[in-house]
Amino acid sequence: EAVIANHMLYHVPNRAAAYCEFRRVLKPGGRLYAATSSRDNMRELDDLVNMFRLSGSPGSEPGSRLSDRRLSTGFNLERGASELAQWFSSVTLHRYDDVLVVPEVEPLVAYVRSTGYLTEDALARFQCHVEALIQRDGPIRIGKDGGMFEAHRHDASEPGTGADAV
Repeated sequence: EAVIANHMLYHVPNRAAAYCEFRRVLKPGGRLYAATSSRDNMRELDDLVNMFRLSGSPGSEPGSRLSDRRLSTGFNLERGASELAQWFSSVTLHRYDDVLVVPEVEPLVAYVRSTGYLTEDALARFQCHVEALIQRDGPIRIGKDGGMFEAHRHDASEPGTGADAV
């Protein structure tokens, strides 16, 4: 009756095969719930991190992001509906705008360290910078823009279903 794809489709290299499998296992009238983020999700964090990236390091080009879900070909809020509409009879987006409030530097530094995007030297400079920002302005606010697509399975009698649709 339902398939849940929670913040994972942007990791799937062949989403068409995944959509085909989702549709296969869903009963007629079943629903896919696929959560994802906007390409602009947590942009403030990207901007902070990019201030400390070394020129020429992997992903250091202008506009580089911590996650590949922001690529123009990724599964995100901007592209998801058009992709899913090829496989499902109706697609509805439920938006969830939120903000991450960061009152202390340590969790943010730990997260950025886990990404491997900064050297330890750059991470130390990042930490000093963020500590100064928090001390001067209070907690850092990082915009989160996420949502969930609710997609209904095509009935077996509808065109565009079956093996010929793959």
